Amino acid sequence: VILIKDTVGFIRNVPHTVVEAFKSTLEEITTCDLVLLVMDASDVDISSKMKACLDVLSEIGASDIRRILVFNKVDLCSSSRLRALSDAFPEAVFISCKSGYGIDFLLARIQNTILANEDQIELRVVPDKLSILESHKEKVSMNIEGFEEGLFIVKVKGKKWLIEHILSQLDGGMKK
Repeated sequence: VILIKDTVGFIRNVPHTVVEAFKSTLEEITTCDLVLLVMDASDVDISSKMKACLDVLSEIGASDIRRILVFNKVDLCSSSRLRALSDAFPEAVFISCKSGYGIDFLLARIQNTILANEDQIELRVVPDKLSILESHKEKVSMNIEGFEEGLFIVKVKGKKWLIEHILSQLDGGMKK
């Protein structure tokens, strides 16, 4: 399941009361697996706006979350501007929401980034520990492949950290 959340844009020199009003929205970012940092490629003040974004991510404790830098509105930029941005930010993805340019590449990058943090494992679980797996069925993909020698054979696919958590809960109740 992928949940996409759009937050308020980052604006410099905003009164503190306004920032506080949006803080709960911004703090939702801390629960994300991936942040898309979307910048206007045609904006000449891109560096200070990007710094403001990164500062806020750091302030809310989200600086370690994986990010993809996305430059939108490439249709408004000269080729020399795009070259300069590409040289300065080689990992960035360049798109135009207006024309659709680069959207397929962005979607592929998102998918690859998210899946890079996933794992799949086959477990052999004793019946009385199956409820532990069931308690995580909303967060991971599970398929019971069979039953052999008194053990359920279960394939589990999901985030590596969550699979590790499940394995720790199953301690003593399974065989690999």
